[in-house]
Amino acid sequence: MSRQLKIEHYQHFLLLVIINATLVELDILIIPGGPLRAVQSVVKNQKIQDWIIKHSSIEYICSICTGAFILGKTGLLDGKKATTHHLALKILQKKHPDIRVVSDSKVVHDSRVSSGINMTLYLVEQIMGKSIAKRTAKNIEFVH
Repeated sequence: MSRQLKIEHYQHFLLLVIINATLVELDILIIPGGPLRAVQSVVKNQKIQDWIIKHSSIEYICSICTGAFILGKTGLLDGKKATTHHLALKILQKKHPDIRVVSDSKVVHDSRVSSGINMTLYLVEQIMGKSIAKRTAKNIEFVH
């Protein structure tokens, strides 16, 4: 089973795309954020949007910071609470009025770049248990 990796660059936003990703079963999809202009380039890429929608049955779909714009464009956040970087909250609400712009069920978001660690520890706790999450936080010397 060979996989091809393709690196796509959108302004200052780097994506590593696995081609033939159907060969891989995903449990968690994390949509990263970045500078808003770069994220808007990704939002306009229909192939990326279609790929995310195709994999919407993944157990956990997460976005970090302005990655909420990418996830918002798919419609997967409609009717759900979401958040983004504090400087982009009003823009997210304006672009996606169907999103109640704050983590909802198995779609998890994090608003700040550094709080992506908090989101990751939350996922570790949900999947592996509280003791593993605490041990992981200790190992990476992260206090939350």
